[in-house]
Amino acid sequence: MIIGIVAGLLVRPNVHTVIAPSGRKYDLMSDLVLSDDRYFIKYLARSEDPEEIEEGAYDLMRLVTADPRAARLRTISVEANVGSGIGLFTIYRGYGYVFENRDGKWERASEKEIHNSITGSGMKEIDTIPH
Repeated sequence: MIIGIVAGLLVRPNVHTVIAPSGRKYDLMSDLVLSDDRYFIKYLARSEDPEEIEEGAYDLMRLVTADPRAARLRTISVEANVGSGIGLFTIYRGYGYVFENRDGKWERASEKEIHNSITGSGMKEIDTIPH
């Protein structure tokens, strides 16, 4: 067990650091632009605080939209991954935000647009509410 904890502390996810317009640093696990003009960002969040996670999502959206090439994008999906545990026993939970380009103005997407973004990327929603 001790070996698992130590190994997990030494082997961290592969990230690259970016600095947002606000001056805050974010460790990106991945960022990907698809051929249908959807952009996905996955980053390691430093806190489980919902306000900080939301602030990070908006901050990264502003970083992407600062580039003039972002005008052709349809959506920007930002996923904050929060780790809990120690070493190899760390479990990550994702918190997602989807922003939609509405005639050059970026707005947070509605539930329908979030559903379309999830299913359009090939992922499936899991229904956790018993019927």
